[in-house]
Amino acid sequence: MNLRAYRTFQAMILAALGIYLLSKVYDGRILLYINQRFVILVLLAAFGLLALAQVVLRERPDVGSQAAEQPAGRPGWALWLVVLPLLAGLLVPARPLGVSALANRGINTGAGLTARAGSSALNSIEIPSTQRSVLDWIRISNDGNLAPGEMADVVGFVYHDGRLPENQFLVGRFSIACCVADAVALGMVVSWPDAAGLPDNRWVRVAGPLQVYSLEGRNLPMIAAQRVEIIPEPEQPYLFP
Repeated sequence: MNLRAYRTFQAMILAALGIYLLSKVYDGRILLYINQRFVILVLLAAFGLLALAQVVLRERPDVGSQAAEQPAGRPGWALWLVVLPLLAGLLVPARPLGVSALANRGINTGAGLTARAGSSALNSIEIPSTQRSVLDWIRISNDGNLAPGEMADVVGFVYHDGRLPENQFLVGRFSIACCVADAVALGMVVSWPDAAGLPDNRWVRVAGPLQVYSLEGRNLPMIAAQRVEIIPEPEQPYLFP
């Protein structure tokens, strides 16, 4: 591969990567990979790649010049290694984590989030009880501020934990602090007579009064469900602490 062809291919890859990142931000699918607060960094990276592609194009030797016909000095196959992640992103559809990911990650009912109590828990308390997420309730629980009788209304996926009886299940959500690699599954106990008939990974909306439930020596928030409604998977299935 001569130098001009090498530079052209290099610029095309840089531009394609920039356009790919912009498309993910535009359609919102970028939030299946990272926390929303990092989207601005992705935008900066995308524009940086596009700008770098322009620079590389301008530095190409002119057609017919001696420099244009010189070997690139680097193997062309090295550029294809950069293309592989782009092809993977284009060919493999983005899918949110589900119950299948719990085999390796497990589901968290509160432990590990205590470091985020304090101001985070206070912010959660200020949210009306029927607008709190699973993450909000766990933060409040970790801070010792659960108030039995408050009405809860949360959305999440069904997960049947072996530690619970047949009339209970966990309503879960994945929380992403940085990116999907550090995603943590969070769950609240739900008491519902027909819990055994709900399949794992089905998305539900659960409403009912809050109770305190003891599991393995810890007090956890539990919803004594008055209504469990099967719903479609939300456009944004993750929670962002």
